[in-house]
Amino acid sequence: PNFPEDCRNDVQGSAAYPRRGFYFHSGEGTNSVVEGLTIVNGYADTGAGILCDNSSPALINVNFDSNHATVDGGGLACRNHASPTLDNTFFYRCTADDDGGGIYAYDFSSPIIRNSLFRFNQADNRGGGALFVVNSFPEITGTTFQGNSATHGGGVDFVYARGSMTDCLFINNSADYGGGLQCYGNAHCPITNCTFSGNSAVSGGGIYLRNNSSPVIDNSIISFNSQGGSMARHDESNNPVLACTNLFGNTGGDWVSFIASQSAIDGNMSQDPLFCNAGSLDFSLDINSPCTAANGPDCGLIGALGAGCGTIDPDSDHDGLIDEWGRQIVDADPDDEFQTIADVLPGDDFDGDGFSNAREQLGESDPTDNLDTPTPADIHAASGATGFQDGTLDNPFATIQAAIDISAPGDTVRVAGGVYTG
Repeated sequence: PNFPEDCRNDVQGSAAYPRRGFYFHSGEGTNSVVEGLTIVNGYADTGAGILCDNSSPALINVNFDSNHATVDGGGLACRNHASPTLDNTFFYRCTADDDGGGIYAYDFSSPIIRNSLFRFNQADNRGGGALFVVNSFPEITGTTFQGNSATHGGGVDFVYARGSMTDCLFINNSADYGGGLQCYGNAHCPITNCTFSGNSAVSGGGIYLRNNSSPVIDNSIISFNSQGGSMARHDESNNPVLACTNLFGNTGGDWVSFIASQSAIDGNMSQDPLFCNAGSLDFSLDINSPCTAANGPDCGLIGALGAGCGTIDPDSDHDGLIDEWGRQIVDADPDDEFQTIADVLPGDDFDGDGFSNAREQLGESDPTDNLDTPTPADIHAASGATGFQDGTLDNPFATIQAAIDISAPGDTVRVAGGVYTG
């Protein structure tokens, strides 16, 4: 979001003089627009920044800063079928004594939240440091929840609610139950292409489930949460279904007991997602991450963000065969045992012409045609060589033995000066 600072509504509310920024209560729709405004220092029982009662205005590029509710909804409260649309909004340091430090939605409200940021909001008594939803139907996309806190659902708390979360980041939130998210009481809270990292809780560092809440979690990353494991549940009535989801490096466990059976099916995995720079809050992926769409064609992108750093490793399985070269063998027969790059081994002779795959790569001959054989070549070794090694002058082997192993009659092994082992 772009944070508007030039246009500020300093409400100057306090316990002695409670005031809120706006009160929509006359059935307003999306033609009523608040845009490019900072609302700061609101103080009210509910909805200290804005209260929407049976009204659905459009809030665009609005910054809610340091608003406080003595009950619910420090920044915004939605009630009585209110369905405001929020685009590029920013909720910062908003607090509530009860629920929903940033937003409190109840009584069949349906806020639409897009491309927004919730940072350092707090619910002091119960749930939803950033967002608390009860008996309502939110739709949340492209939104980041960072550094929020509450007793339940440090980032988001769904209670008897139905709503979706897509392309969202849950980062460094904290709670007793559900550092990133809590789904409670028959909550229907599907999660798609979201990333949970750095969250902490006594139980459920990433996600906590209670009272018959069984979300479908697709194409998401739950990694490096610092306390409470990837997720936890209150009892056996909560049974999430995961697909194409990566659980890795969570303190307290990844594929914990009640989801352990899903760890290696339906595209699920436990691999380092290779964030570009999590310490600087960059949760985009290294180009070599197993979670990029290019590296997981069966699942597509896993997590909220795509590739944002790194260079392509030409030899992804580090066996000395360039991936692009090895794909000739993979593609030669779709029904044989060579289905992936990892199945193609340097010492094998796929076409049976007497030359190993590694030697055919060096000679640039066709590994699938036994009539196309490599000509004699120089094979190089250099002590201390690192990185990709195929025996060429630019990429010599680190050992003499490796050069000898791929050589064929007529080849010359050229050894640079140095001390060799192995």
